[in-house]
Amino acid sequence: MFGNIDAKKKNYIKHFIESFAANEAAMEPYKEQKRELRKEYQDNSWLTKDEIWYVIKAFRLYQKQCDTDDLAKISEEMEAIFGPHV
Repeated sequence: MFGNIDAKKKNYIKHFIESFAANEAAMEPYKEQKRELRKEYQDNSWLTKDEIWYVIKAFRLYQKQCDTDDLAKISEEMEAIFGPHV
């Protein structure tokens, strides 16, 4: 994939990793907040772990303006191919 890496490419890789690592470090407090939020809702029995998982998945699909009819169709096709999910 990379073959011989010239100095210019090495420099791009170095800067990418530095920026990526800085972004990851900056996001960590927010990731911890998400973990704490999930834990709070579970600890208070407001939502189960599975309910939280489904709500987050639905939210992500909503954000992407997912066509739920298409999603249902592909889910049905997958079940026809692989059998019922157990």
